[in-house]
Amino acid sequence: RSCIVLKSGSIRLSLPDNKKDIYLKPGDLLEINESNTRKEEIQKVVVNPDTYSSWTKGRWRLEGTSLKEMLQKVEENYGIAVSVENKDLLGKRVSGSVPLSQYHADTLINDIADLFELQLIRKDNKLILAE
Repeated sequence: RSCIVLKSGSIRLSLPDNKKDIYLKPGDLLEINESNTRKEEIQKVVVNPDTYSSWTKGRWRLEGTSLKEMLQKVEENYGIAVSVENKDLLGKRVSGSVPLSQYHADTLINDIADLFELQLIRKDNKLILAE
């Protein structure tokens, strides 16, 4: 899955499997998912670009962000995988903002647990969120 969010300016994308060019303007989010058939699924929606760029400014702005998205972001940016005991919780969403630390993922993971009212369990070098 790849996402592009345009904050300013405009761009035209030409994708190999897409017959038409895609034009993006500020606030457009383009999500590209590769399915099992190796065919790309493309979806374009309008979003608040500050939600996506706030990550670079020391705060993470959340607008209906799912637990799954948050844990993916933690793994991508800090290299820490956090599992969830009940997979149904991955779709749960929150809004608000979370302070970020460049070096301390533990604080962010604890904040995520608090936001979703979950317990953070450390077991055999693994981090698990549980109800």
